[in-house]
Amino acid sequence: MKKFSLTFLMSCALIASIFFDDPHLYYWKRIVYIIFMVGSIWQLYLFYFKRTPTEEDLPMPAFFRPWMYIFTAFVVYNLLVDFRNPAFSLVTQLNHPLAALAVVPVFAFGIGYQTSDIKIFVRFLLGAGLCFCFFF
Repeated sequence: MKKFSLTFLMSCALIASIFFDDPHLYYWKRIVYIIFMVGSIWQLYLFYFKRTPTEEDLPMPAFFRPWMYIFTAFVVYNLLVDFRNPAFSLVTQLNHPLAALAVVPVFAFGIGYQTSDIKIFVRFLLGAGLCFCFFF
């Protein structure tokens, strides 16, 4: 868990989205959702802050860094507004965590931009598709 894994990131995001896609988030589903959201956020942290850049990495587009600062400021501001709300309830945040689920793919743009070998991604999609066909 100390090295970035594209497969683990995609698995965590997929499982979190499966457990979010339920109109009645029962307590155990909330726990599973939170565990896998934290796992995907951990993988984003490892990619952006702990991974050593290689010579094969492409330079990010010029708009990316300022746009990410603006986006991060927007996310932090909205979290502060939510926490300062007098009617704030952590249960409400857990019942409607769509904001967190929408933020992870945006932060994962850099990962997709830097991915040169898509075989892992294609295998993951094929495996996930077969699992969906098998289980559903």
